[in-house]
Amino acid sequence: MGDTFDDLQKQLQINIPCLYSLHILIGGFLNENFVRCEWVGRTFGLIMQHWPELIELFVCDLYSHLCAEILIPNYRNSQPTLFEIANVLVKKKSETVRQAIQGSTVGEERFKRRPRDALLAKDQTVFNCMLYFQ
Repeated sequence: MGDTFDDLQKQLQINIPCLYSLHILIGGFLNENFVRCEWVGRTFGLIMQHWPELIELFVCDLYSHLCAEILIPNYRNSQPTLFEIANVLVKKKSETVRQAIQGSTVGEERFKRRPRDALLAKDQTVFNCMLYFQ
């Protein structure tokens, strides 16, 4: 994880959205808390650095992750938790995140329609993240 995203992009010769997708995929294999925290920080940095290119992709990933979190038992155990990244984004750029969701292909209404009882059954991080979008 020592290389910068710019270095990795040049080495792999891929565009930023592909690099983001690869990074998200790698996050699913991180189990150690320290490494996972570093991954969240780096993912946040990548999104902030390339906001116009990545925010729509992130919003769609977050929505898909939310749906899977609710519908598939033990989903979090095998996937990166985009809720942690969303929490950081909301703390740093709450209004900008809200505008990005409102203008995304997913849209704010689809986030609002998530079943509350399923969210209540999940952990507090998921619940807090989704309450923001209510």
